[in-house]
Amino acid sequence: MNNKPHPSHDLEWRDSSHYDFVCKNCDIADTQGGWSKLMEPCVTDEKAMGVFSDTPQKQLERMAWYFSDVGIYTKANYCHEIIEYINQLENKVNESKG
Repeated sequence: MNNKPHPSHDLEWRDSSHYDFVCKNCDIADTQGGWSKLMEPCVTDEKAMGVFSDTPQKQLERMAWYFSDVGIYTKANYCHEIIEYINQLENKVNESKG
């Protein structure tokens, strides 16, 4: 399988024709093609789920994690640059509200 599961999952190996690993907490399983939803934080882990506050910056951060996991570092860096730009714009707006 390519990539890695998110460390918030508590994985258990099972001998199934449809999957090999399943999270003991959320019952999400891998697929024959890879880790699938197991690459995202476990929905039972409140600390890990904190990243899902859906601001544009958090969405881009998740994209950057994915791009880094699959080895597309240039796209991950672009995501980080866009996050910084959004933060700068938000700061300017907040300063102008003053």
